[in-house]
Amino acid sequence: MQDQHEARREQVIERYLQASYGLWNALLTVNGLILAAATLVSADDLSKIKVIVVVLALLSIALLTYNYLAMKKMYFRIGNVMSGDPEKLTDEQREKDIKHSLLQYRLSNLSENSCLVLLVIQAALLVVSLAYGVA
Repeated sequence: MQDQHEARREQVIERYLQASYGLWNALLTVNGLILAAATLVSADDLSKIKVIVVVLALLSIALLTYNYLAMKKMYFRIGNVMSGDPEKLTDEQREKDIKHSLLQYRLSNLSENSCLVLLVIQAALLVVSLAYGVA
């Protein structure tokens, strides 16, 4: 029974990670496309809206890159602990790891949600810029 629970837990964790990586990859791709499109469109006239779109795209890319790096660092730490003897960790070290992991999770979650909001803002600004020819 314990083996089934462990296997199911591993499967859920793997699916969660794949979904997160898929979302971040998609957001990075879309932001890269927006950045490229805004840069190409603004080659002749550099309007304020297009500059804002480019800045927001760069900010989104930076936040998503942070998420990738935070995940990598977290799994590197887990690997270090697992390759050693986890039982040798002091209560203080465990508490520190837990607090740090919770903070990283909250920051990654905030970063991910911020990217989604920035994506909506970028899309709206591009539509306004294209539809009304705002300079």
